[in-house]
Amino acid sequence: MFEVVAFWWMTRLKGPAARGFGLIGAFCGLLLLGSQAANAAPNWTLDPTASVITYQSVKKNTIVETNKIRNITGTLSSAVGYLNVSK
Repeated sequence: MFEVVAFWWMTRLKGPAARGFGLIGAFCGLLLLGSQAANAAPNWTLDPTASVITYQSVKKNTIVETNKIRNITGTLSSAVGYLNVSK
């Protein structure tokens, strides 16, 4: 919501009518898009074909190694932030 209001506030619309239309447009966008966020799925499932964790380690301040863990499966539940991940 704050992003929509900030976008409306920072636009360079001239005149009270143009600003009013901008505010109405921002409010309508908030109503349309805000309802989708409220209906988001409470649980997430990791897709093993698309899930990758990439991390880097530095040794002796000169050697950088990049590592990847692929084919990660698991779920993320909205119930108290429960996370279950396995490889």
